[in-house]
Amino acid sequence: MLIVLGVVLRLIDVSLWFVTFGPIKTLMLMLKSSTEVKAVTDAADAPRRLAEYPALTTTPYPKDNLISIFDLVQRSVKEYSDRPCLGTRSFLGTQKFDPKKGQRFDPELFGDTQWVTYAQFGHRLKAFGAGLKAMGMVAQPDAENFETVADNKVPCSLTIYENTCADWQTAAHGCFSQSMVVTTVYATLGEQAVVDAVNELHSNTLLCNRKAVEKLAKHLSKMPSLKNIIYTDDKVKPEDRLKKPVAAGVDVYSFQEVIELGERTLTGAATDFTPPTAKSMAVVMYTSGSTGKPKGVMIRHGAMLAEVAGLVHHFKPVIVLGQEVFAAFLPLAHILALVAEQSQLAVGAAIGYCDPRTLTTSGAEPRGALAEFKPTVMAAVPKIWDVIKKGAEAKAKAGGAVKHYIFQTAVSTKISMRKMGMDTPLFNALVFKKIGEITGGRLKIAISGGGPLDKQVQEFCSVAICPIIQGYGLTETLGGNCIQAVGDTRTGVVGVPLSSVEVRLIDARTEDNTGFVTDTHGVPYMAADRTNVSGQPCLGRGEVLIGGNTMSEGYFKMDKETKEAYITKDGAKWFATGDIGEWTPDGCIKIVDRKKNLVKLLGGEYVPIEHMECKFGNSLYVDALAGGMMVYADGSMDRSVAFVQANKKELVAWAEANGVPSDYPALLKNDKARAFVWNDLITTGKAGGLGELETLFNITLLDGSMGDGPDAWTPANGALTATNKIQRKAVVKLIQANYGDAVWTAALKDGRAALKAGLK
Repeated sequence: MLIVLGVVLRLIDVSLWFVTFGPIKTLMLMLKSSTEVKAVTDAADAPRRLAEYPALTTTPYPKDNLISIFDLVQRSVKEYSDRPCLGTRSFLGTQKFDPKKGQRFDPELFGDTQWVTYAQFGHRLKAFGAGLKAMGMVAQPDAENFETVADNKVPCSLTIYENTCADWQTAAHGCFSQSMVVTTVYATLGEQAVVDAVNELHSNTLLCNRKAVEKLAKHLSKMPSLKNIIYTDDKVKPEDRLKKPVAAGVDVYSFQEVIELGERTLTGAATDFTPPTAKSMAVVMYTSGSTGKPKGVMIRHGAMLAEVAGLVHHFKPVIVLGQEVFAAFLPLAHILALVAEQSQLAVGAAIGYCDPRTLTTSGAEPRGALAEFKPTVMAAVPKIWDVIKKGAEAKAKAGGAVKHYIFQTAVSTKISMRKMGMDTPLFNALVFKKIGEITGGRLKIAISGGGPLDKQVQEFCSVAICPIIQGYGLTETLGGNCIQAVGDTRTGVVGVPLSSVEVRLIDARTEDNTGFVTDTHGVPYMAADRTNVSGQPCLGRGEVLIGGNTMSEGYFKMDKETKEAYITKDGAKWFATGDIGEWTPDGCIKIVDRKKNLVKLLGGEYVPIEHMECKFGNSLYVDALAGGMMVYADGSMDRSVAFVQANKKELVAWAEANGVPSDYPALLKNDKARAFVWNDLITTGKAGGLGELETLFNITLLDGSMGDGPDAWTPANGALTATNKIQRKAVVKLIQANYGDAVWTAALKDGRAALKAGLK
C-alpha cells in the first residue's frame, strides 16, 4: 500500500513540475553560462584561476579605493546606516528541559533581540578604539615589520579570548580603526594558550567573558605585559552582572566602560581614527599545529580584504545588498567565521549572534536562534548540517510509518530529480516547507566549510532545506579559497578558485621528499595525470598549492615552520596545503587525500594525530615493539579514536592483580581491561599536555605480542616504514582484513559509555 502511495505521489509531483513551467526553468539553467577556469600557462602544473578575473582581485568595490577592512566597514556604515547590523538575544538564564521538545539538557532562555544599526556600530567601534588608545594601546608603528614591532614590546595587540558575539566583532573593528592588531585565541585551546599569546605579542590588554576573569587572573604572574582586562557580559544572567569582577595587579573594565572612556576623548575630527594600510597587520590567529603548539597565523588587511572580495564576487548572483540576514554562531577565532562575517558586513547584512547549542528549540526557549533570526545566508561546519539532518529524520520517524515513508520518498525523489535539473513542487509543499522551518524558512544559500561534508548529508540538506555548497581553504590562506558554484549539485567537489585566488597542483612528494604519495592503487599523484583512481577523466592530480592575494604572512616567530609551508615557485609565493587534490574536467577542485597528519574533525577543529600518538605512546600499556598505537580521525568524526598494540606483559600483570581473567585473547576484549588502558591513555595524554580536542572517544586493543602477534605492525607487512613510522593506509587495511568491517565501524564510534561501564 505504501509503495503504491509513493508511486502516485511521484506521478502527481512530475505532473505539477510540467504545469508549473518546470521544463522552461530547467532549460534556462542549462543555458546559463558556467564559471570558467583557465590555466595560466601550458605546463602540467600550471596555476589556474577564474577566466572572468585574469587579474586577481583585491577589493569587492574597486571604484571606492578601499585598501583595508577598516575602509570596507566605514563604507558599509555610510551605505547602510539605518539597516540593522549586529543582533543579540537578551540572555535570561536557563530553565528545566522538556523531553517532549527533544531537549536533553536545560535550554537557555532568551528575551527580545537587541539590534545595533550600522550607524550605531560605526560609533561603537570608533569609541572602543579610542578607549583602547586611552588605556595605553598604540597603533602599530611599522606595518611591514610586525615581528620587529612585537620584539620591541610595542603594546599594539588586543588578545581576544571570547566566544562569538557582537562585542567580539565591535572590539576587532575598534582595533582596526586605530591600526591595532587583534590576537585571537580559540576557546578550546585553554588558558595556557592565552598566556602564550599575551606573552608572544606582549599584549597589554585582554578581552574575555566576565566568567573568565577570575580564572585568567590566576595566571597574571605569568603575563607581565598585561595591564588591562576588558570583560563582556555575553551569556551572563542579569543578576550575575551586578558585581564587577576584580583581578589584582591589572585594571578591569566592562566593555561599556571602554566605550564610554573612548567617547570622552572623541573630537569628531579625522584624527579620531588611525587608519591602517593594506600592509598593516590585522589579525594574528592562533590555530592548532602539527607539533601540538598553537601557531599564530599573521593576516594583513590587504589579504583579508582580497578574501572578502572573492566571497562577494562569488555570491553576488544570489545576494541582495542590504537585505540579507546571517546567523553567526561559529567561533570568530576560526577563519571561516571571521571572513564570512566580514563579507556579510561588506554587503550590509544583518548579523544575528547565537551559538550551536541554541540554534533550535532543543537548546533554546521560547524559540531557537534560527527561528528568531530567520537567516537567508548561513555558513556552518559539517557537524551542524549532520545535526540538522539527524534531527529532521528523527522527527519524521516519530510521526508514524506513513509520514516516515512519505518523508523518505520525498527525499529520495528530490535528490534524483535535482540531479536532472528538475524540482518537486508537491513534495516541496507537503514535506520540505516544514523541514525548512528548522532554519527559519528563509534560507536560500548555505556554505559548508572547515572539513569534508558527507555526501548523504549534503544531498539531504540541499533538497530538504536549501542548496548546500562546499568550500575549501585554510587559515593560512584566509579560509574559503575554492567554493562550489551556486547551482552545482555534485558532492565531493569544493569548487572553483575565488576571484582573488589561484590554485595549482604539483606532483605530490612525501614529507621527506624521498618519494611520491600514492593513491589506493599505489599510483603516484602527478600533475600530468589525466585519469583518476577510478579511471575517470581529470586535468591533473597532486598536492594543492594556494596562491594569490589572500596569502597570510606566515607563522608568528616560527621561521622554520613558515619556510616549510610557504614556498616560492616560479617567482611566486604559495602555501603548500599538504592536501591532495584533483582537477575535474570543468576546472573544479576535489580533495581526495591528505599528505600531512593534521586532521580536521567534524566540527572543523584540527587534531595533530602524530603528536597525539607520541604522547599517548608513553603509556606503560602500549607495546612499541608491535608498532605502538595509531590515532585515527576523519571529517565525519567528533573526536579521535585509537588502535592500541597492548603491552601483553603489563596488561596480564594488571589483570592478575585485579581479579580479571588473564587469558590474553579474551583479556583484549574484556570491558574492564579496555577501560583501564583507555583511562591510562587519557591520563598519560593529559600529563603530556594534550588538550580537550585531543582526547580519545574510543580505543581498540590489538594483539601485537612484541612484534610476533597476529596484529603486529611491522615493515615486513607494510604497516611500518623502514624507519618504523606508521603507514596509515596499510594499517587500516590490515585491521579491516583481520577483523572485518563490523569491528572497524564499531571502533570508530563514540564508546564513552563502555569506558564508564568498564571502570565500575
